[in-house]
Amino acid sequence: MPTEIGLILGTLTGALIGLVMGLLAIRRQGIYFTMITLALAQMLFFVALQAPFTGGEDGLQGIPRGKLLGFIDLSSDMTLYYVVLAIAIAGFALIVRTIHSPFGQVLKAIKENEPRAISLGYDVDRYKLLAFVLSAALTGLAGSTKALILGFETLTDVHWSGHAAFFGGAGYVAGQAIKAWGVPTEIGLILGTLTGALIGLVMGLLAIRRQGIYFTMITLALAQMLFFVALQAPFTGGEDGLQGIPRGKLLGFIDLSSDMTLYYVVLAIAIAGFALIVRTIHSPFGQVLKAIKENEPRAISLGYDVDRYKLLAFVLSAALTGLAGSTKALILGFETLTDVHWSMSGLVVLMTLVGGLGTIVGPIVGAVIIIMLENKLGDIGNWLASVTHIEWFNTLGDSVTIVTGFIFIVCVLAFRRGIVGEILNLFNKRSASASH
Repeated sequence: MPTEIGLILGTLTGALIGLVMGLLAIRRQGIYFTMITLALAQMLFFVALQAPFTGGEDGLQGIPRGKLLGFIDLSSDMTLYYVVLAIAIAGFALIVRTIHSPFGQVLKAIKENEPRAISLGYDVDRYKLLAFVLSAALTGLAGSTKALILGFETLTDVHWSGHAAFFGGAGYVAGQAIKAWGVPTEIGLILGTLTGALIGLVMGLLAIRRQGIYFTMITLALAQMLFFVALQAPFTGGEDGLQGIPRGKLLGFIDLSSDMTLYYVVLAIAIAGFALIVRTIHSPFGQVLKAIKENEPRAISLGYDVDRYKLLAFVLSAALTGLAGSTKALILGFETLTDVHWSMSGLVVLMTLVGGLGTIVGPIVGAVIIIMLENKLGDIGNWLASVTHIEWFNTLGDSVTIVTGFIFIVCVLAFRRGIVGEILNLFNKRSASASH
């Protein structure tokens, strides 16, 4: 196939993926939009990992440059440089032209005041979808051009890179303290918790004055920096992880070598953490946070130092996450890069949204569902295969992320409040109907 046709097909593929994502996600906003697109992107990643033609972890190798339009020989790096430069200029010109077109002006109006744009009769969702597809097409063109230049395409190009830093960082410190420094188990857990709080404090001081995508990207960048520190630091064990973390004795007399004893200790820690969260929510501090969430300008006008309250909440969240990470390292006896990878942050958000954002019990329900899927999906698939005699169900265990992503998308589209949120909303409606 000619090179230019390959580039066009790559661009159209980007546009098609953008269209599918847009149709599913464009009516959602904020974290819901982000998580739907992220879940779909992760599903695509695992498709690329398993599809035969992609080459799996080795990638698609040996892509020839060929000749553009049949006569421009791209085997020369200098010729290819000028061709890529021309494509980049053309793409930039298209963006500039779009921004200053009537279409671009409508997009600007939607961004500045969406309700007003709707009142003027504009089909806001259609404009958003078109903009999303255009962006996806240009991204597809960029990806196609990169594959042409390098001559290969790998899984890194379909993998997307926050709370993971607290979770994994605390696990490493707690594990190192217990294993190498010989501190008592409870001191190791405390050090891990303090590490999570300290990382949260540093991140918060740098990012708390920012909002939306800026806050997300700052915390994500800092978390990725910690990931690479964990990858290269001598004591972490690199890709092998920190191994052989002893459980020891809690408070000097509770022997944690017994799984049942450890289970009750972890259960007590979890209940204590949950009780702290509930107490915080119903405290004056928690009520101020609620006021900031509902109407930040009004909270500022009442004299509250909003940034300080946000920072304290962020550090408290980081400390509890650090306690969870330290406890996990103690249970498993090792700490690996998985816990500081961005996907751990995504997993936490996924659990919260599936269970019910803004509810107390929702994240716990979401965590139970997601962890159960991760550990039992293969068994469920085997059972379905034996009942239905459909062999495809036997492969479910290898497609956990795809199934989880699909379930998440269904939950966000059909149960935006999450499972617990929808149940509470149903009870509230029935109570309101009964009172009338």
